[in-house]
Amino acid sequence: AGLSAYGLASGTDFDELPDRYKELKTHVFQVFLVSSCHGQLRSLPRLDEVRQLRSWHSDAIVSPGALMKPTVDGWSSPGIVSLLHADPTVLLADYTKVLHASGFRGNPKWEPPETRGQEEPNPVTQNLNGELEFYNDGLGVLFDVDV
Repeated sequence: AGLSAYGLASGTDFDELPDRYKELKTHVFQVFLVSSCHGQLRSLPRLDEVRQLRSWHSDAIVSPGALMKPTVDGWSSPGIVSLLHADPTVLLADYTKVLHASGFRGNPKWEPPETRGQEEPNPVTQNLNGELEFYNDGLGVLFDVDV
């Protein structure tokens, strides 16, 4: 933001700058994990499963022993999982697996906002749900919390 403000103040014409990124190299998701309870984290039983996903790139997740509190915003998230992949369908499938491992799924009643036809259809934006609801896939949960 500071560079943009400087450029506008000094009269720089941003349209004259060279195009450095002419094509999309990969698709990226930053998945902010959600906690729904208070308690002490015992373990992360599905973390290895998440780290084996084809699009997994990195994560920053609380460690066992941490005090868990309900997530109310991005700052109170117990962790972030970074997913990167050139194929958006792989990315979407892995995103869904991370949600399921966390005990959530996208709300099936959610509908994407109208795009006014300016962008071509993308499986990520068509299927990415903006709201979450609780979900149990029968495989356990990512966060094992002693409440």
